[in-house]
Amino acid sequence: MNRRFRSFRLLNFLALSLTAAFLLFFGGCGGVSHKPVPMQAPANLTYTPGTAVYIQGTPIPANSPTSTGGALTSYSVTPPLPGGLFLSTSTGVISGTAVKATALTIYTVTASNSAGSITTPLTITVNIAPPAALAYSSPTALYTMGVPIPENVPTSTGGPPTTFGVAPNITYAYSVRPSLPPGLTLNANPQPFGAVGGIISGTPTAVAGSGTYTVTAFQPGRLHDGEPDHHRGRRGCVSRGSRL
Repeated sequence: MNRRFRSFRLLNFLALSLTAAFLLFFGGCGGVSHKPVPMQAPANLTYTPGTAVYIQGTPIPANSPTSTGGALTSYSVTPPLPGGLFLSTSTGVISGTAVKATALTIYTVTASNSAGSITTPLTITVNIAPPAALAYSSPTALYTMGVPIPENVPTSTGGPPTTFGVAPNITYAYSVRPSLPPGLTLNANPQPFGAVGGIISGTPTAVAGSGTYTVTAFQPGRLHDGEPDHHRGRRGCVSRGSRL
């Protein structure tokens, strides 16, 4: 009898303990809420720099956006960026190498997430690269009076040397100092546009002592409304001395 009574009390104690534990567990969790946090709309989208000037043919530093609000999931831009520049549709980073000079243009970048979208203006200008690494096929030449010389042809990198201006204020694509010996000429204004200029040719008509001549190639370097702007553009020049 005592044994059965003790067993009954033990079972009763275990049942009460399990009930208390069950109530404690579910009672402790009853106040927890797992409602999802709503996505915030994006705000304050900016690029640094917001006004950028790039050089044709030169890789640009990556331009990354910043914003507040919810995380952004997609980006787009209108009108299309200059050729060679790209906008990442997932990160908004602008990178690349501009392949063509482009006048100042305002682009609109749109960024969005599931809660909304935001836009920001971005101003980009792509300038013509200044000429560089000017060199002649015969940097040191010995000519004979009365004998036509082989054409001495220049090469350069960067933007093409270009004549700019209206008479009497003209800057020629190529110039030379001091003047070449009598009978020799420099093709200072290549025509048509894009033709090879700076060529030294002719027939010496007088004996001249040896000397060093400096040829300068000119490129206005900047566009305004699609045309070279002499007044606001920086002058891109490169000089090379040749000994005749």
